[in-house]
Amino acid sequence: MKARINKNAPTQEDEVSSGVLLSLTSRGKELNPISHRLAIKLLVLTILLLGNVVLAQDNFITVSGSIKSQSTGSPIGSCTVSIEGQDLNSVANYEGEFEIKIPKSFIEGNLVFSSIGYESVVSAISELQPTGNKIELKEKVHLLKDVVVSDAKYLIGQALEKKQVNYLNEPEVLTSFYREMIRRSHKYVDFSQGMVEFYKEAYNNSLSSMVKINKGYRGKSYKKSDTLALKLQGGLGTMLLLDLVKNPGEILSESSIENYDYNLMDVEELNGRRNYKISFTSKKGYDGTKFQGLIYIDQESMAFTSVRFGYHPSELDRMGTEMVKKKPLFAKLALEDASYSVNFFQSQDGKWYLGYARSHLQVKVNWKKRLFNSTFYATSEMVTTNRNKEVSKEGFKGINQNLVFSDEAPKYNDASYWGDNTIIKPEEDLLKALKKINKQKS
Repeated sequence: MKARINKNAPTQEDEVSSGVLLSLTSRGKELNPISHRLAIKLLVLTILLLGNVVLAQDNFITVSGSIKSQSTGSPIGSCTVSIEGQDLNSVANYEGEFEIKIPKSFIEGNLVFSSIGYESVVSAISELQPTGNKIELKEKVHLLKDVVVSDAKYLIGQALEKKQVNYLNEPEVLTSFYREMIRRSHKYVDFSQGMVEFYKEAYNNSLSSMVKINKGYRGKSYKKSDTLALKLQGGLGTMLLLDLVKNPGEILSESSIENYDYNLMDVEELNGRRNYKISFTSKKGYDGTKFQGLIYIDQESMAFTSVRFGYHPSELDRMGTEMVKKKPLFAKLALEDASYSVNFFQSQDGKWYLGYARSHLQVKVNWKKRLFNSTFYATSEMVTTNRNKEVSKEGFKGINQNLVFSDEAPKYNDASYWGDNTIIKPEEDLLKALKKINKQKS
């Protein structure tokens, strides 16, 4: 995986393992890819409110609104929105705004709004308005006092033993909305989105999953006048690698348990079900890559339902160095934050599947002999909107970790655009950026 670079630009190279690549470009000339060991991709939120978007609305209705905390009024970001009794889902954006497309055959059903730390809310679809719905979630009651087992390490071991029971042991196809966003300081400089399908191999084998891009759109890209740019490679593959149940790596493998200190912090409610909340951090003296974060385990099924993690602060300098493959000689790159999360949804047959994944990196680029520096924020996320067990490998390809999704997305654009596919609603500042772009194009 080598980045193209102008021959006149001084560079330094450091070969690294395959993974997410961030390309730095100087005055339109591609420089440095950065590779992330976990192949954690970054996100670009792209938008749908475009003048040429045409939606065939015969078979579905759209419901949108906002989700806030009942006690504080603060928005609840990444809140899951699902049709009760169906594997049709969406998530709220980080401002708590949601949008979901509902087949008319389910119009007599219910929408379920759920987020860790809050009591779920069930609303009749027929009573919701097309727009402007205001949903309030009540903060959960602490339930730790009711817990009999308090050994967090034992709970992790029990969840690992239940993997074969709790997760699907046959292939399935996940239909997902995927988006990437890159922001330099407070300005969006690149974002794209797409509807993709993942051919997901069973959890009880080691076969690699595959992907198919169905629709795509690039809402904004770098200008030729930009002095510095950052590109990402392998983002779609990263979303699958964040499925830590199938790809446990150094966090959820049976051999890694001894490398961490665990602490049972609380029992929290999600979708009306109790979840153990367990913190973990690498033990002192551990000489491998150090992580820290939170693990949530369903109390009844002992399934992993969510993992939120990042590198230990002591790892950021080293990982930032390892991520650099090529860069301008006079530029110094520092990784300031690397955080990831994955949520699993439960299907009607009781099995759990990859529902939502997100990664976020913050990278600072300092130039020698220059007064100012640049800070990039790169985020990527996907949400599973539907799933199908009647699967075929036709049209699917192996994950290409060299693929730059933002470059590929325009190849899959079409007049009907998203149709009846659910998206993650754009954040307000991103919407403003898109509206400005569309105005300039018209």
